Amino acid sequence: MAETPARDKILQIISQNPGIHFREIQRMSGMAVGQAEYHLYQLEKSDKVIIKEDGNNRRYFLPDQGSLQDRKIIFYLRSSIPSRIIQSIIRSGEIDSSKILRGRKAKLEKIKKAIESMEKDGIISRKVVNGTDHIFLTDRDHVIKVIKRYRKGFIGTLEQNLLSLLDESDS
Repeated sequence: MAETPARDKILQIISQNPGIHFREIQRMSGMAVGQAEYHLYQLEKSDKVIIKEDGNNRRYFLPDQGSLQDRKIIFYLRSSIPSRIIQSIIRSGEIDSSKILRGRKAKLEKIKKAIESMEKDGIISRKVVNGTDHIFLTDRDHVIKVIKRYRKGFIGTLEQNLLSLLDESDS
């Protein structure tokens, strides 16, 4: 059964941008906030979308959009701190955890929480090398395949993360 044109538009946006959050859907669809909320609620109620909480944001996926592990990878790639950790690991193969566990107390707690969460979800693993804790991607090739498969949907997120990183370096 076909959805309404508004819901079809939302489903198309989510299909092209898995893990997208509400404001992006609302902006890309051109719908008013209440209208977008209503249609997303109806799609959620009819199991047409899957929602994963990300702090104050809700991230949206289609149920048949890759495996559960793919959705977890996308979820972390769309979040600033986990995305930076994953990008660092991709560049270097593995990283000494002391190199990323830096910053003020509040930021340090966010980094620790991200590492614990990604380890629990099987995205990253740890090993001790010469007494030093190292973090690596559990399945690096799979993470890279997911990034390549959904690269168009990450452009906005990558731009936002880059700008955030540049803002941090100014302070």
